[in-house]
Amino acid sequence: MSAAERFGCLCPLLDVLKHNSSKRAALYRRTILLVVIIILLGEKIQFAAAKQRQWYGVNTIRAAQEEGIQATTELDGKIYALVGYFINDLRVFDPSTLTWEDISGSVTGSPISEFGTLRRFGLTSTSGKLYFFGGVDNSNVDSNKLMSWDPETMTWHDSLEQSAVRPTPRQIPGFAGAGGMLYVFGGFSQGAGYLNDVCEFNTGSGEWRVLAVESGAPPSPAWDMGFAVGPGVGSGSAGPWLYALGGFSEDGVVNNALRAFEPAARVWHDLSGVDGHPPSARYGMGFAVAH
Repeated sequence: MSAAERFGCLCPLLDVLKHNSSKRAALYRRTILLVVIIILLGEKIQFAAAKQRQWYGVNTIRAAQEEGIQATTELDGKIYALVGYFINDLRVFDPSTLTWEDISGSVTGSPISEFGTLRRFGLTSTSGKLYFFGGVDNSNVDSNKLMSWDPETMTWHDSLEQSAVRPTPRQIPGFAGAGGMLYVFGGFSQGAGYLNDVCEFNTGSGEWRVLAVESGAPPSPAWDMGFAVGPGVGSGSAGPWLYALGGFSEDGVVNNALRAFEPAARVWHDLSGVDGHPPSARYGMGFAVAH
């Protein structure tokens, strides 16, 4: 089992802090810097207040841990996790009560492909819904299936796409959402190998677009990288930027390169030369942007 399957592909706790009004959450919001690594491991959720350089542990029940967390994301101040190897039951963690709840019995539908349930997928949220993309099924077939989950109706929906253009089927892609847009980056395809393309999905129109690079060098084709949406660097930047860190590349190299992509201008920026001490080379890490 890869690190991404153990830890989940995304880092929801940063967004949870924005919705939590407790004194402790307010302290964390004041002390967190730009990027915080979240680790979901064992019997604790651990997170860092970067300014204080201190880790805090939140004890949780075992409901979501024994079955294996496949992916996590934040929605409306709570953490949602798809758990189970080729099962993908839905669990929710409430930071106000520090408890997990199994809501799979109330959920209609399931994120599946034509051949069965999936693993090594991406999970994110935007505009009040969860979104699920890609993965590999129990017949070892890669998927480019996109589904949404509505917390109001507790229902999974597919057939979201209105265009014939779709991303290449893939495993462990970068997958993030913001402002009603979904972004897919990289991953591994058994047909096409390691990928470094960027695709954008408009949840309002149901249209996919491949964002061809206009300038700048994209990261090497890779999978299992850290991937997040955040604000742009500099006053002249338009719209959100996509940030990619590390990953396992097609030449077998694990790296710690940090790069950012401007979807509006379709430009890649190499941020590896910024000041400070970058993390060591890695893949399967949790990665998020605080803003």
